[in-house]
Amino acid sequence: MIFILTIKRFYHLLVPERIRVWIKQNIFYLEYQEIHIERIEQTYEKLCKWIKKHPETMLMLTFSINEPSYKTLKLYEKLISTFKNPIGLHVHLVNGLYSPPTQPLQDYQTQYEIINRGYMHLKELGVSTIDFTSGNWKYDMNTFQVCKKLNLINVHIKLKEIPKITYDFGIPKGIYLIPVVRHTHDYEI
Repeated sequence: MIFILTIKRFYHLLVPERIRVWIKQNIFYLEYQEIHIERIEQTYEKLCKWIKKHPETMLMLTFSINEPSYKTLKLYEKLISTFKNPIGLHVHLVNGLYSPPTQPLQDYQTQYEIINRGYMHLKELGVSTIDFTSGNWKYDMNTFQVCKKLNLINVHIKLKEIPKITYDFGIPKGIYLIPVVRHTHDYEI
């Protein structure tokens, strides 16, 4: 018990209060910030039950290199009409949806076509968003430029990936990096 009190006192001496508040809200955050919906055709019923318990969680509707099925689009439409969660775009830019990325990200034009297709699907579903997450947290400067062009200015990045991304690319002008501390997938709930 004395050990814990010593650590707590030491922590309070070293870390200013305003920083402690940020750490508590962003690092020790227990709720999921977003759910990447990748397999809605298999998880729809379970997903609906889960969202009822987590109405604050952002729904990241997923698109990939491949065109989504009619059934997927209809289930997205039903999900959007049923729940009022904030919605963002989640796009897998490499190797399709269910395989780990084995190739580098494509050129600007290819990324633009893939991201824009997902963005247009969201618009057709009546969703207006400025939030974007790349599949497998893969980004390069082309990704940021495409997002800026499409006004997807809130780019969600896993908190532990932000130092590497900002080291590699800096903080792209006109883009806000949104740290994601806790996320899940629909197939994991």
